[in-house]
Amino acid sequence: MNAEHQTDPFAQPYQIALCQHIQHGWLTVWELRDGIKAPADYVRLSEPITVTFQKIGTEEGIQEALTAIDEMERTARNELNRKLSDFADRRASLLALTHQTVES
Repeated sequence: MNAEHQTDPFAQPYQIALCQHIQHGWLTVWELRDGIKAPADYVRLSEPITVTFQKIGTEEGIQEALTAIDEMERTARNELNRKLSDFADRRASLLALTHQTVES
């Protein structure tokens, strides 16, 4: 955690603005503090506003985290299975070449 931030992120208001990535058009909300601006590849689209965030319930936060972890696990398993399949295909191709050379 950034040492400049308080331990409880809900204990203070934040100055934020809507920003957009110049090349890709992604939108994000950027915290404006201590003269820090959005990165050079983002442009600020709105005037800053002050917001104070409200905590969600602990159970709700835990459930969202578990759902995110489940999705990350599914993505990792799919990627692993794709890579394993690629290795098997390469192995089969090499074995086929070896088999053809031996028969020739």
